Amino acid sequence: ANFDNAGNALLMLVRISTGEDWNGVMHAAMVQPPDCTTDVNCGTMWAPLYFVAFNMLIALVFLNLFIAILLNNLSVITAVENSQVKMADFVHFQEVWARLDPDGQGIIRTGAFPALLTRLREPLGLQQSMKRFQMFRQLGKYAVPDHRGEIHFTETLILLCRAVLAVPLARKELAALLEVWRETLPGVRALPIARVTALGGHNTPQTIQHYFAATYLAAAYKRKKARQLLMQLVVQKKQQNLDERRAKLERASSVSSPGSFPGSGTASSFVSKFSKSNSTRSLRKDPLL
Repeated sequence: ANFDNAGNALLMLVRISTGEDWNGVMHAAMVQPPDCTTDVNCGTMWAPLYFVAFNMLIALVFLNLFIAILLNNLSVITAVENSQVKMADFVHFQEVWARLDPDGQGIIRTGAFPALLTRLREPLGLQQSMKRFQMFRQLGKYAVPDHRGEIHFTETLILLCRAVLAVPLARKELAALLEVWRETLPGVRALPIARVTALGGHNTPQTIQHYFAATYLAAAYKRKKARQLLMQLVVQKKQQNLDERRAKLERASSVSSPGSFPGSGTASSFVSKFSKSNSTRSLRKDPLL
C-alpha cells in the first residue's frame, strides 16, 4: 500500500481508518535523506500533522455514527413503549392472522376482515362485535386496499396502526403508498390493483369500504327479491287452497238436492259467497300480507 496513484491512496486511507499500523505508515512518510532518494521516495516532516488530523476526524465520524445508531434505536424503543400499539399487539395480530391464513401466504379474503377485527383485541381490533351498519361505519376509518377480494398482511397492519394513532391518510398518499409497497413487497406486487371512480371523476384505489358497500347493497337487493318471491308463492298457495275449497263445495252441492238453501239463493250462489268470505278471512289472517 502506498500513495503512488489514486487507487492505492484510497486503499491506504481505508487501512489507516481501521487503525492498522497507521503510525508505521506515518513514520515511513517522514523518511528524509540519506535514507531516501530526493524527489523519488522521500517524505515530509509535515506528515504527522496530516495523519493525526485524519485519524481524529475518522474517530469522530465513527463515534458520532455509533452514537447516532444508539440514539435512533433508543428513540424507536421509547416511541414504541409510549405508543398505544405495543410489540405484544403486533405479535397478537400475527397470531390471529395465522388462524385466518393457515397456508402462510400473507393474504386473506376481504370478507374475513370483520372477523379479524373481532378476534383482535384493542387497540388494533374491536372491543366487542358490531352489527352490520356499525361495522360498515367502522370500516371507514381504515383505508386497507382491496385487491379484488383479497387483502395483504403488511398493508393491513400498517393501516390499522395508522388508524389507531390517528394519522390521516389522503387519497393521493394512499396511491403513493401502494406504489411503494408494490416495489418493495413481493406479495403485494403479485396482487391485482382494483380501482373505483369516485364522485368528481377521481380514480382511486379500491378499499375494503368499497368492497363491503357493494356486498351489502347486493345482499339487500337479494333480500328484497326473495321477499317478493316469497309473497308471490304465499299468494299462489292461498289461491290454490281457495280453488280446492271451491271445487269441493261445488262437488258437494252437485251431489245434494238442487233446491235452494234457506235464506239465500241457489246452491251455486251460496258456494260462491262462502268461498269469497273464506278467502277474505284467510288473507286477513296471513301475517305475511
